[in-house]
Amino acid sequence: MKKNIIHFSMNDYTGAGLAAFRFHKNLKKNKFNSYLVVNEKKNNFKDIIELNKKRIFKNFLNKAEFFLLSKNNKFAFYDKGRYLINDIRELNFMDTLNPEVVIFHWVTNFINPILLNQIKKKYKCKIIWNVIDIAPLTGGCHINWGCKNFHKKCNKCPAVKKIFQYRPRKTHLIKNKIFNNLKLDLLYTGDWMGEQIKNSSIAKGKKSYKLMIPVDENSFRPNSKTKKKNPWNIKINKKIILFRSSSHLRKGNKILISSINYLIKQSNISKKKFCLMSIGDNYAQNLLNKSNIEYFNLGNIISEKKLIKVYQLADLFISPSTEDVGPMMINEAVMSGLPVISFDIGVAKDLIINKINGYKINKISYINLANSIKKFLNLSRQDEEKMKKNSRLIGVKYLSLKKHITTFNQILK
Repeated sequence: MKKNIIHFSMNDYTGAGLAAFRFHKNLKKNKFNSYLVVNEKKNNFKDIIELNKKRIFKNFLNKAEFFLLSKNNKFAFYDKGRYLINDIRELNFMDTLNPEVVIFHWVTNFINPILLNQIKKKYKCKIIWNVIDIAPLTGGCHINWGCKNFHKKCNKCPAVKKIFQYRPRKTHLIKNKIFNNLKLDLLYTGDWMGEQIKNSSIAKGKKSYKLMIPVDENSFRPNSKTKKKNPWNIKINKKIILFRSSSHLRKGNKILISSINYLIKQSNISKKKFCLMSIGDNYAQNLLNKSNIEYFNLGNIISEKKLIKVYQLADLFISPSTEDVGPMMINEAVMSGLPVISFDIGVAKDLIINKINGYKINKISYINLANSIKKFLNLSRQDEEKMKKNSRLIGVKYLSLKKHITTFNQILK
């Protein structure tokens, strides 16, 4: 008989929230009694429970404290010890669900970690934390930019100014005590995060298992017909290079646009050979204003059906991120049969094999990125098609729904 499972995530639609939703959805498909508990939801399913706790005062405090953070919050320091759910009585709805396994995903500012032990004692259930970003292991940061202070006590935190140094130390200490007194397992979505867990003082002695974010292989798949007919009426006889437009420093848009400009100026690659296409904000458009490069920004894509067509329309996906656990777009692109170019970070370590299904760049620089783009654009049609087929094969091997559920069942044993 399949187990009763409850997931917790801040929402069900942003990157980390969507990953939790797909996890839950795959368990439902495989007959688990799975429920996803979120503060905000956009998917209208009965098995997604929305708590809708208001955050007005907490949001005000977070904005007021912004001046206490360093470098315009480069480290995404969001965990300041304030949570929407602090009392287990607010979770009494769980009584009727009789959970045997409770999985925490992205719960920063949502579920107070002190409740983990209370939940385990009350329901006598297995506790699992799916470490989607580095926040559960640190004193507040979601992005560590190479900082290793979380290996010990988060002293001398580069994310906050001197007057606020007590906060990461205190949060780290609280998490350390909670983890030390609690039997729980950790999941990680790629080898890079697995290494962070091994080095973390908070996660010391805990069992951890690799479970990559799944992608539905029956939906995210190549379809050449999209080139001829698509929602944006893009019909073009050029290589279409896809990326995510984002103003976040770590997403590397400046490096990508610099590499494109360098590519055109320093090589024999013509602008007529390719065009750029992005989803996301307008940041890249502002960077491209002085460049005469054909560019399509499709905006924020909420519909999964449209997102699938985005990948089918493209010929190459570039992830210029310089600091990332994922991104999940690499998973989706690989499953969709797209070659991928990325720096050697996040899931690129797991999913990109150099010259087989893309290019993995060891040293972060716009010149190195430009050289890899040039290599792809100079591929013969036969070699490009081979690279696309290899990407699809790697996606099915490591990211399929079947692979995900098989691995999860092994973890539960």
